[in-house]
Amino acid sequence: HNLLHHILNAGLFGLLSYHFLKNRSAALFVAFLFLVHPIHTEAVIWATGRKDLLSTTFFLLSLHLYLRFLRKPSSRTYAGSLLTFFLGLLSKITVVSLPLLLFLIDWLEGRKLTRQSVIEKLPYIALSLVFGIVALFGKSGAPDLSLLTHSLVAAKSFTFSLSKIFFPTGLSPMYAYTGTISLQSGDFLLSLLIVFALVAVAVMMRKRWKLFAFSVAFTMITFLPSFANLIKNGDYYLTADRYAYIPSMGVFLLAGFLLLQAENRVPAFVRRGMLPLAILFLLFLSFLSSIQSSVWKDSETLSRYVTQVSPNARLGHLWYGNALREAGKSDEALAEYDLALSFKDDPKVFYNRALAREEQGQPDAAVADYQKALTLSPDYALAHINLGRLLYGQGKKDEARTHFVAATVAAPLLAMPFFNLGVLEGEARHFDLAADFYRQALDRDPDLHDARANLAIALLALGKNQEAVDQLKETLKRDPENLTALATLEKLLRAGVVTK
Repeated sequence: HNLLHHILNAGLFGLLSYHFLKNRSAALFVAFLFLVHPIHTEAVIWATGRKDLLSTTFFLLSLHLYLRFLRKPSSRTYAGSLLTFFLGLLSKITVVSLPLLLFLIDWLEGRKLTRQSVIEKLPYIALSLVFGIVALFGKSGAPDLSLLTHSLVAAKSFTFSLSKIFFPTGLSPMYAYTGTISLQSGDFLLSLLIVFALVAVAVMMRKRWKLFAFSVAFTMITFLPSFANLIKNGDYYLTADRYAYIPSMGVFLLAGFLLLQAENRVPAFVRRGMLPLAILFLLFLSFLSSIQSSVWKDSETLSRYVTQVSPNARLGHLWYGNALREAGKSDEALAEYDLALSFKDDPKVFYNRALAREEQGQPDAAVADYQKALTLSPDYALAHINLGRLLYGQGKKDEARTHFVAATVAAPLLAMPFFNLGVLEGEARHFDLAADFYRQALDRDPDLHDARANLAIALLALGKNQEAVDQLKETLKRDPENLTALATLEKLLRAGVVTK
C-alpha cells in the first residue's frame, strides 16, 4: 500500500513539475528521480511512514488545486485546496509550511502581492497556526536552547540532508550527533555558510532564473517543520531520511531546471546522449534503493545497521538490544543495553535490561534495574507493574501492592495493575475489594480473560452464584480454553451448583 501511495505521489509531483518546467521529458525525469531515490526508502518501506505519504498526497493536491484556482478562479477549487491542506495537516504536521509556498507560487506566477491575495491565504495561515500551536504543546518537554544553537542545528541538518540526497550512501533512520554545537565547530560553521550562500545566490538569480530561486526556497521552507524534531530526550539527531520526503522535491525540480538550461547550451551529440545517461542514472538509483530496502528486512537487521552507520546513536543500541532480546539472544542484548547506558542513564534502557535479566533468570538484578528506571522516571507504569510482579514472587506483597497502586495512578487506563491488585485482595480474602478491582480491570480491557475468571471466583465467595456463572460463561465464550474458568465451572458442576 505504501509503495502504491508513493507512486501516486510521484505522479502528482510529475504533473506539478510539468507545470513549472513546461517540458514533458524534464518533468518525467524529475518524477522518476522522486520515485526511485534511495532517501525515500524509509518513508515508503516503514509502516510508520504512511503518515508522510498521506500528508504529501494532500499537500500536492492542495498545490494543484491552488494553481488551478490561479488559472481560473473558482470557489470550488479554492475550497478544495483548503480542504486538502486541512486533511494534510490531520495526516502529519510537516505540511504546515504550505501557506508560505502559496506566496512563493504567486511570485513565480507573476502575481502581485495585493490585499486580495493576502486575504486568500488567511484561512491557510489560520489552519497552520492552530496545528502549529497544538504541535508546540506536544513538544513542551523540549529543552530551552538559544537561537544560535537552534540555527546551527538547523543549518547542519539542512546541509546534511542535502548531502544524503546528492550522495545517498549510509542512509539511516537516525543520525546521532554527540559533538559540540558551536560556531567554533568547523562543520557547523561550514553548514551555516552554505545556507547563507544558497540564499544569496537564490536572491541574486531571482529575476534571471526565477525557477532556480523558487526551487531553493521550496526546499528550505519545507525543511523548516522537521527542525523541531532534532532534539529528543536531550540527544541531538542531525535528521531522519523521511524528513526529506517533501523537501527533496525542490532539489529534484532544481535538477530538472538545470538540465534544461544545460540542454540549450551543449552540442547536439551531447543532447543525444543525455537520455541514455538519465536512464542509467535512474537505474543506478533504483539499485541503491533495492539495497537500502534490504536493511528493513526485520527489526534485528535494521537496528544492527543503525548501530553500524551511527555508532553514537544511543537509541539505536536500545533498538538493537530490544530486537536481540525478542529473538531470544539475551546475552547479546545486555551488551547493547550496556553500550546505550555508557552514553547516558535512561529509564527505558534500564527497563528493557531488566526484562533481559528476567529472561536470564536473574530476578534480583532485574529488580535493581526496575528500581533504577523508577528512580529516573517515577511515573514509569510498566516498570512499577513488573517490579511489583517480581516482589510479589519474592513474597513481598506489601511492596508489590505499593507499586501496583503507583501504576494505577501513573497510567489509569492500564488494566493489568488493577488485575494484580485484585489478586492481592483475593489472597487476603477481601473478595468484595477483589471483585471491584477485577471489574475495573475489565472496564479497561474486556478481553483480559483471567480477570473475568477471577471475578467469577470472587463472586462465588461472596455468594453471588448466578452472577459468577454468568461471568464464567462469558469468559469461556471469549476464551474457550481458559483453564481457570474451565476448572471453576467443573467444580460447580460436581457440586451441583450448575448443570450442563
